[in-house]
Amino acid sequence: MNILRRDLLVGGGALCLASQVKVFAQTAAPLRERVYADKAPASLTSYKRAVDAMLALDAKDGRNWFRQALIHVLDCPHDNWWFLPWHRGYLLNFENICRELSGDDAFRLPYWDWTESPSVPLAFFDDELNPGNARFTEGYVRFREGAEDMLKSWWTGLTTEQLSQLSVRPTPLTDVDSILAELDSHFYSGNGARDPSKDAPDLADDAKANVKLAYIEGALSVGKFDQFSSYKTNTHHDQGHQGTLESGPHGMVHYRTGGFMGAFLSPVDPIFWLHHANLDRLWDVWTRKQANANSAILPDKADIDAFKNEPFLFFHGKDGAPLAKRCGDSLDLNGLGYAYEPGSAESVAAAPVAPPANLTNVLFALNVGADLRSGFEASGAITGLSEALSVVGDDSSSELFTRITLTPPSDAKDVSVRVYINCPYLSKFTPVDDPHYVGTISFFSAMHRSQHHSNEVTVLLPLGVALKALGEQKELPRSAIKVQLIPIAENPSQTVDGMLQSVTVEVL
Repeated sequence: MNILRRDLLVGGGALCLASQVKVFAQTAAPLRERVYADKAPASLTSYKRAVDAMLALDAKDGRNWFRQALIHVLDCPHDNWWFLPWHRGYLLNFENICRELSGDDAFRLPYWDWTESPSVPLAFFDDELNPGNARFTEGYVRFREGAEDMLKSWWTGLTTEQLSQLSVRPTPLTDVDSILAELDSHFYSGNGARDPSKDAPDLADDAKANVKLAYIEGALSVGKFDQFSSYKTNTHHDQGHQGTLESGPHGMVHYRTGGFMGAFLSPVDPIFWLHHANLDRLWDVWTRKQANANSAILPDKADIDAFKNEPFLFFHGKDGAPLAKRCGDSLDLNGLGYAYEPGSAESVAAAPVAPPANLTNVLFALNVGADLRSGFEASGAITGLSEALSVVGDDSSSELFTRITLTPPSDAKDVSVRVYINCPYLSKFTPVDDPHYVGTISFFSAMHRSQHHSNEVTVLLPLGVALKALGEQKELPRSAIKVQLIPIAENPSQTVDGMLQSVTVEVL
């Protein structure tokens, strides 16, 4: 739904997204069930058995709980368009292992619908699903006792291609010691393993704002794969720009779940797998929306072969043996043996979709170069929009977005940046339910980059929710959109550095 149709018009060149694709709906495959609040489907009982079994396995077994988390450290892509396909393959192999070890042949990994209920489901404070429980610390101690010998043996068996990929990770992994250091530096125990508690399970307000239905519908409204999944790079170890799904809900749920979820060892927390299952579900919703509109669901023809052939070399099969895959193995949900119980934003897939308007892609861009300081505004005003801020057209599915590039703080672990537009009274105390609020930027992927990677983060945030709220209050901007950033440090005494590099306002 285009919430700006009555208010915004942008003229200009052509934006062509349509192509012929196969139209399909969800299949009758076994369902991944929805988990939220106190809703705990039977599949969680099997999940608990699988977690316990994986924690008890020897470090030499590729199905060991921490060996599975290690895959994420070794190979996960962020800030590029392999983000969704890689995680889909990761989840599928993990699900196969859970099915094998739980003894439940019907097991399918459930998903956490954080839009329906932005709180950690109560079942995840049970011993088997709580990473702060002693069984996870004891399991890591056992794993760590055998990890060095296991990794030395494993390292000698790596192919040249695997070694090359490890050397260009955001944090290069060049020997066994570097892998062990990465693991140990991101292990948490007790209350430090996750921020929400059984007594206070809710995510923080800024995360809630980034997963509410209107925000998710805005993220789903984009019409090209890279805008949704994140942008093209040469390989899945390179850094590009984040798409709408990674920019908002993905990073903020990681950040505000905290503990393990705040770093690349996030799969140690059993909620990780259900978080990414929900992202995978939303990819399926977006794909069916695109097919319904007869629009492209994958990258353009010029890029599709390289995209599909990208190698994922560090997975494990259900028997624990190494399993090499390619991106193309996990693109068609119909062939993977599961579907999703309908959840939040499902109506987007079935709703009639009008073709996008003939619009220029980038409306206005501004290089800013403003320092980031905790609690102080850094902003860029996109002016000269008098021609643009009129009506998009009732027959258009296009929306307005802001693309923000910034240099993150050098210590970004407990820092986020809130984004507002045209707020005349903005301060660090302005709440996230203010009508000027757009979204919050977290730095989940940026914390794991080395000096050979760019020290910039580029995110894509929908403006529609804020513009609609301002329109309802008759405060819709008519001549300029001022994009405003407020860095928020969890520790008030922390010095925040960084810089707002550039801002664009775009129609997508």
